[in-house]
Amino acid sequence: MGKTTFGHLEDRSGKIQVYFKVDAVGPEQYEVVKLLDLGDVIGVEGPLFRTKTGEITVRVERFTLLTKSLRPLPLGKEDAEGKRHGELSDPELRARQRYADLAVHA
Repeated sequence: MGKTTFGHLEDRSGKIQVYFKVDAVGPEQYEVVKLLDLGDVIGVEGPLFRTKTGEITVRVERFTLLTKSLRPLPLGKEDAEGKRHGELSDPELRARQRYADLAVHA
């Protein structure tokens, strides 16, 4: 991993890109960025800007790890049309692991 990292924050309302730069967050905090996993909950602060492709992005100046994901969420991949594939779809598994179903399909 270099000196910059891009990622996405997602909730029920949508998704936004975040941009971490070692100069902005500091070397110690950037080491924490390297340890982030899918499903971790973080809070970020910083100005918004548009990338060359027009995507709205947060240039992170400060962030807080609010909770660490102990197990990865069964999230699928998103294709170009915005459809998800490979996520939690077995009805029996969704009933037994209700916490995962609520996290994925909320």
